[in-house]
Amino acid sequence: MFGLGRFSLLPIVGALVVVAGLAGGAVYYFYEPGAAAETVTDPNVAGAASAARPVIDALNKYWSERGYYPTSLDVLSLPPRPGAPRFLYAARREDQIIESGLCAGRELSAPGKNGERQCVTGFRHYTLQSQNFPDDPKDRQTERWAFYTTQTRQWIAGWCAHPPGKAKEPHNGVCRR
Repeated sequence: MFGLGRFSLLPIVGALVVVAGLAGGAVYYFYEPGAAAETVTDPNVAGAASAARPVIDALNKYWSERGYYPTSLDVLSLPPRPGAPRFLYAARREDQIIESGLCAGRELSAPGKNGERQCVTGFRHYTLQSQNFPDDPKDRQTERWAFYTTQTRQWIAGWCAHPPGKAKEPHNGVCRR
């Protein structure tokens, strides 16, 4: 198609979206359910799902009381769990609810500018990303984690490839190292 033979324009378009998003200060999460399907049975994913159960239960309770998810896990009433894993909690920009009285009559700033976060009341959907799994001795160039989104309500594996001399390549989450 378009004289490109077996090459696809999809990776080029995806790279442009990432570059444009980074330039604007936005964070994008790429969700690829088929790409991680073979690792869903990974014991690390199962362990992360189990560890996150109290967090997800508290988030669901919050949603049932208010009709949206909180902007931070800090507002949840979670019992202290020493040594419990921590999760990255986030939402895509289009899942943010902006209805705060603090922002009435004021135009919102560009992505990432000061003051915008206080205008976000809550989230329609969220994502959770577990801590990184232990390194695989066969592949030390890839970090891996468990990834959950309310859009599918399923845990899947996420990863970030670190090819030598190339940009990081995240799938289902955010690269940390």
